[in-house]
Amino acid sequence: PVRHVEVSARGLCWSDRRTSTVVVIRDVSRRRERERTVSLQREFLDLIQRVTAASNEADSEASAILTVLELVCARTGWT
Repeated sequence: PVRHVEVSARGLCWSDRRTSTVVVIRDVSRRRERERTVSLQREFLDLIQRVTAASNEADSEASAILTVLELVCARTGWT
């Protein structure tokens, strides 16, 4: 599985002039997965809204079906 990480580093200077570096590596894979899920859900909701609007605005059943098919094909990458 692909892992996503965030890396942050901070330099520290002590009172006796010594220096140190603190490096933190954080696994953010689950957060990225949730962000992707939310994004897909938003895209799906947008498609539903567009399908609903197109269906309501169509002047015939055939026109509505054609528009919905075009929207779904565009969303799924079918040509």
